[in-house]
Amino acid sequence: MKKEFVYLGILAVLMLALPAVAGPYWLSVATLILYFAYTGQAWNVMMGFAGQLSLGHSLYVGVGAYAAGAIFFHYGIGPWAGLWVAMLLCVALGLVIGFLAFRFGISGVYFALLTIAFATVGWRSVLFAYALPYYIAAMVGVGLFYVQHQFEDAYWESHDKWDYVTACLRGSSHLKLPAVFQWFTGSIGLHHIHHLSPRIPNYRLQRCHDDNVLFQSAPEVTFRSGMSALRLALWDEDRRRMVRFDEVSEPTA
Repeated sequence: MKKEFVYLGILAVLMLALPAVAGPYWLSVATLILYFAYTGQAWNVMMGFAGQLSLGHSLYVGVGAYAAGAIFFHYGIGPWAGLWVAMLLCVALGLVIGFLAFRFGISGVYFALLTIAFATVGWRSVLFAYALPYYIAAMVGVGLFYVQHQFEDAYWESHDKWDYVTACLRGSSHLKLPAVFQWFTGSIGLHHIHHLSPRIPNYRLQRCHDDNVLFQSAPEVTFRSGMSALRLALWDEDRRRMVRFDEVSEPTA
């Protein structure tokens, strides 16, 4: 540990003395060396410690350079002070991008694509072409799965009475969607068949439902009843159905 501090001290002295003894060429070479060094360290932190590949480092370089240059050009503030402002802006930008990524569970190659998207196409394009559609699609997907399991007459049983086939046919609903929406969602509304036999491809689900009376006994949920089902949150053991929070009475002393 002491040797490391000695080496860092020697490096700091050399860096401070370099502008006084080196010409413009060697200063530019030293700047590039330091640039690639801290870029490598940044990748080491992201990939080596966090396990995420970031391809958007050029975004922070550009933001930092333009921020420091703009502060010097408009306000006459030197690069040493502008450096701290640039770092704060980059930290704030990194927090925003990190929140958008990890809030929605984006990792691996998708995280790399997100970082390079911010660096190349800008935040507006990422917001309107990626983040907003992704968020809406996620809400729709969660809503579809929710109403297919949390409807009023859903099947709930204790472990000793639970039955697999009954849970498939009564614990998941048949969400009846218009033909266009059924096509766009891959016939996800026929969820009860998927639970019973997940190997049936989605383009065969409707035919299986029409040809088998057993599948037609599954509870049906429509768009209208599905919107009401979004408010169901608790299972009432006495009434044997899902209820809303406002339907639960306070316990009496």
